[in-house]
Amino acid sequence: MGNSKAPFNRIFRKEIFFFLGYGLLVVLTLLRTTFFFGYFEGSAYKVLLAACVVFVTAGELVAGYGTRSKIISILFLGIFIVLAIYVHLSQYLVFAALLICIFAARDVAFRKIARFSAFLLATCLLLVILCSQVGVIQDYVLLEENRVRHYLGFRYVLYPATVMMNITLLTIYIRRKAILWVEVAALLIINFWMFSLTNGRLAFITSCAGILAGVILKIFPPVLVKKKKLKYILSLGFVIFAVCSILFSGKYNPENQTHKQANTMLAGRLRLQKEALNSYGFTLFGNEIKTNGNGLTTEGKLGFAEDEEYFYIDNNYISWYLKNGFVFFAAIIIFSTWMCFRSIKYEPGGYLTVVLFLMAVLCLVQDTYLNIYYNTFLLAAGNLLLNRKDETEIEAEDNFRENRFIGKKRLVLKNHLTLKN
Repeated sequence: MGNSKAPFNRIFRKEIFFFLGYGLLVVLTLLRTTFFFGYFEGSAYKVLLAACVVFVTAGELVAGYGTRSKIISILFLGIFIVLAIYVHLSQYLVFAALLICIFAARDVAFRKIARFSAFLLATCLLLVILCSQVGVIQDYVLLEENRVRHYLGFRYVLYPATVMMNITLLTIYIRRKAILWVEVAALLIINFWMFSLTNGRLAFITSCAGILAGVILKIFPPVLVKKKKLKYILSLGFVIFAVCSILFSGKYNPENQTHKQANTMLAGRLRLQKEALNSYGFTLFGNEIKTNGNGLTTEGKLGFAEDEEYFYIDNNYISWYLKNGFVFFAAIIIFSTWMCFRSIKYEPGGYLTVVLFLMAVLCLVQDTYLNIYYNTFLLAAGNLLLNRKDETEIEAEDNFRENRFIGKKRLVLKNHLTLKN
């Protein structure tokens, strides 16, 4: 890659800029899903998003060896500025910022990004929940039949549980076979506590599946190293589930007892997906679809009138297919599948492959895949798709740079003390 020949001190400075920009992006977009968003929505939000991109791009310019990296960085920055001026939907700005972060993360060891992200997300999640409980922001409470569901400072009831799911999967990936049983127990307890307050079943089940996979790989570390065929099958998850989503939703028949039971089990999702497919159908570049979900405004009110019927597409595959169109749908499936296949060589232990498969499963029932605070593993695309090295090689280079930096600092300090004496 363009930066591989750059002096280690340039790469080190690049990482400082990268983590400043990326960290700001994570905090900013996560807080956007909470009642704190009322304090900085509008122009302030766009300015802060631009600051994220400026930090990350500055790191690229500092570390750039030759002209290619610098030209690409300036091009990215220019495109983002144009989007910020002419595009009114902030989701496109966030997506553009995410792509720039993925590009910048290509030479940064993903496990380092994962550690940073897990700490940052856990800190933000804890602060938001605490603030909601002491009255700084609202803890909206939803009464559903026999259930009481707490939003815990977030603007949708499933958000806190999904953030916790991301933290759980990051922890499993970071710690791997070194994870302690007390850590496993703590993750289970915290996720169960989150589930008891929010009733976020999908995130809870995904977290438990990730913990179970981590336990199996802890007890039998070589199990996936030896079973490459299984990893290749898991890597096809996005393709299989995307096809199944469209086929099963399109063929849903409310008069069929099996279909009816499946729809009930999925909280009415099949019916809504069938309606959406019938109403909008195939397009190359997507449709304008008005959805009415249970998300709240910053004032704590539902985003649609009480006389309007609930209508939301939770399945990420159906959402991409209808809202964004076939071109984007195909691109994101290819992108994700490529990540999965590349993960087999990148991290032979199978942890990353398993996590990406779980994300493919979650896409069946939740539309959070492209949000970095719910799925930090998108950042792994930098290492997986834009760097030919495997995890061991990237981490070895990273450790070498850190050791040289520390050694240089120690030498400077030693010389300073010698001169002083």
